[in-house]
Amino acid sequence: MTRERARRHLWPWCDWMTIGIGVVCTVRYPGDHFILASDQLGSFGDGFSTRTHGKLFCDPENMMFAVCADNCSHAAELLPCIGKHWKAMPNRGVGHIENGLQMAVFEYKSNRFARDVIPNYPFDPSSDWQEQANKLGIRKELFKQWNNLSIGCQLLVGTFDMSGMAQLYFVDSDCRILPFTSSGFWAIGSGSDNALFWLAYRQQHLGMNLLRSAYHVYESKIMAEQSPHVGRDDINLLICSREKWWLLENRTPSFPDCPISLAKLKEAQEKFGPQGTDSLGKA
Repeated sequence: MTRERARRHLWPWCDWMTIGIGVVCTVRYPGDHFILASDQLGSFGDGFSTRTHGKLFCDPENMMFAVCADNCSHAAELLPCIGKHWKAMPNRGVGHIENGLQMAVFEYKSNRFARDVIPNYPFDPSSDWQEQANKLGIRKELFKQWNNLSIGCQLLVGTFDMSGMAQLYFVDSDCRILPFTSSGFWAIGSGSDNALFWLAYRQQHLGMNLLRSAYHVYESKIMAEQSPHVGRDDINLLICSREKWWLLENRTPSFPDCPISLAKLKEAQEKFGPQGTDSLGKA
């Protein structure tokens, strides 16, 4: 094993160190907003680390917003593929959105298979690898590798359908796609268990208003920090409606037209602690 390849197996690796949170919430009508959040920590074995490891992606042209876990480079390759398929949709019906998402993930897995697996075999790149695999008698072996191939990243992807309803999807590294719009929340990354526990404890659902939902996301990010692989005091908070979106972080903790600010969430955290948050209101 070369030194460079060995470095990829250091633990913990930067790909594993993250938290990604997504919730659907309400301002004017149920489920018309969503919130995505992440940390910024990335480490490379025990050698060095960075606190500017961005994990949020914004593509307002295709109404696509996402947070990733695991290999961010893989996510950065996959997301434009999703945008391409969504741009080609005849309309933004939920069926078209989900179909475009599935097609993009399959296309990306095919590309990764061609890059990561096929070069290990004596195939002519100008010819169909399946025909060559048949001739060599290794077709079954290759399909087994296809089934076991990971795309190397997880995503929470948020968008809006033609009615303005927020849609939240989880894309797993094994290419499963699960909708979490009706349940209203999900989390990914090494701190996800703690975050999900807290969102469930707060009984988060898509009918909750924006302020209360943002506060629950803020709390669940703090809970996720109990994992040593999640950054502390470095929340990135993306608030999206069909018309506007805002990205709050330490450098830009507020915007004049944004109804939420990091200062307001920190103030609420100091006030409430583990107490109930009913006083933050209902949608």
